Amino acid sequence: MRLTNKALGAILGAVLLLAAIPAGVYLLTPRGGSVRVTVAGREYGTYPLNRDATITITPEDGTWYNTLVIQNGTARITTSDCPNQICTHTPALTPTTIAIITCLPHKLTVELF
Repeated sequence: MRLTNKALGAILGAVLLLAAIPAGVYLLTPRGGSVRVTVAGREYGTYPLNRDATITITPEDGTWYNTLVIQNGTARITTSDCPNQICTHTPALTPTTIAIITCLPHKLTVELF
């Protein structure tokens, strides 16, 4: 069976449309109501952005710490005892941010949820 260019174009268009649907759903899904904190891939906690809070993130053995400050609908790491301090220099997360805060020495991530 031989397909015409018109039929191939229709099939290709359908495939592209089907591939675009999940991306569209992801991009249009509201995000940013909360931040999720994970340590070494395990969830540490989820915190709403509409409630100001200061959370000290530390493992059970207390060998390190990071301070997460949620204030005025933003979340940022303000202090850490890691050697490079990249996490403290990362801009705050806001409901419109497409970003993540990481502290690689502590295997910590803060992401919008």
